[in-house]
Amino acid sequence: MLKFIDQLSFLVVLFGFLFGFTACQDEGEEETVTGKGAIKVMLVSGAAQIGTTPFDVTILNAKNEVLYTFTGVTIADADRRYALDPGEYKVAIQSKRSAVLQITDNLFSGTSDFFVITSTQTIDIPVPIHAEPFEQWVRVADAPFNPRYGSTSFIIDSTIYVGLGANFLNERFQDWWSYSIATNTWAKLRNFPGGKRFATLGFSVNDKGYVCLGYAEDNSNLIELWEYNPVDDSWERLADFPGDGRSSATAFVLDDKIHVGSGIRNGYISLLDFYTYDRIQNKWSAIADFPGDSTYGFTSLTINNTSHLLAGVVDNDVRTKQHFTYNAATGWTQQPDFPGEARLEGVAFGINGIAYFGLGSIDNNTPGRDFWKFDPKNSAWTRVDDFVGQRRFIMMSGSNGYIGYAGLGYYGNTMYNDLYLYFPAVH
Repeated sequence: MLKFIDQLSFLVVLFGFLFGFTACQDEGEEETVTGKGAIKVMLVSGAAQIGTTPFDVTILNAKNEVLYTFTGVTIADADRRYALDPGEYKVAIQSKRSAVLQITDNLFSGTSDFFVITSTQTIDIPVPIHAEPFEQWVRVADAPFNPRYGSTSFIIDSTIYVGLGANFLNERFQDWWSYSIATNTWAKLRNFPGGKRFATLGFSVNDKGYVCLGYAEDNSNLIELWEYNPVDDSWERLADFPGDGRSSATAFVLDDKIHVGSGIRNGYISLLDFYTYDRIQNKWSAIADFPGDSTYGFTSLTINNTSHLLAGVVDNDVRTKQHFTYNAATGWTQQPDFPGEARLEGVAFGINGIAYFGLGSIDNNTPGRDFWKFDPKNSAWTRVDDFVGQRRFIMMSGSNGYIGYAGLGYYGNTMYNDLYLYFPAVH
């Protein structure tokens, strides 16, 4: 059962005007409208803080047809005006995060969801909306495919894409699936056309997803880069990675460019080289090598135009607590060590400018369950709620900047197909 902070009350303040005003159309155009009523939507709260997630506001007519939608409205936003002919209308206000958890609220007090606007009328309507949940890890619908480890995933908007991987029978997979955060449902997509593989890197840039490197079905190292288009569920092979084939590499996206490097070659040679990929030119270029010891099993994430590389293994078997950052303008910078136990191949993502990291392999027999956040403003690490599922190795993870996710993997003789969403605490 999810817990919620006490319900907050908001007001939607609707102002009717008789004569000219500026109306913002769907496409962002502006025009002067006369002879109509107007609606101005403004969120008002007596609470000092309501969290960082913005709200979406939708205006509908009496037939429940959407007239206008504007997103990203915050408590301070009071400058949205829309032209309306006199009649019946409804305003729907929903937090993006609350929508994910499928919270339903009665938006209006009284017996009707609709209000009547005239050219001279002003209407105040109380709108009760739940505050954001303060629980962090939430288990959602299990994946409908066979449990596995070494899967590939990425997230585009509110949809997580997952596939590939391996099982204990040394079988490789090439199936591809999507999970909708909004509806908590899975859907089968077309199989990945590049063949069966596992331990590939997955990431997204804008509205496309990418799969890179990994092991082929014969355990050879791959150097391929593939692009996925969710609009038509299609794949395109792009320019091959220019470095050596490798495993346990890391990837991050910075300034809309893909960066891939480090890893291990032939099972024992750790690597320092990094490359960046430009989609417009379909071309890879070398960047500065990683300045620390040769490392594989990094966990990486990007926040505030800076990528963070965490932990990993040096000297082939020594787990570390290292923390490096990379910025296109300043290059590589060593940061104070991660304060938890040394590990490799953890779970990491960025949400609202905060880095989250944990889990992973503490040693060959012990996966971690601890989870931490890093605030770059004061370079401070803080331990947050532990992962609530079974501890395990080789999970998939990522975020869309608002919500994190992690799942699948294995521990002992058990493989998993469960999925968890992570919601940051609201203060």
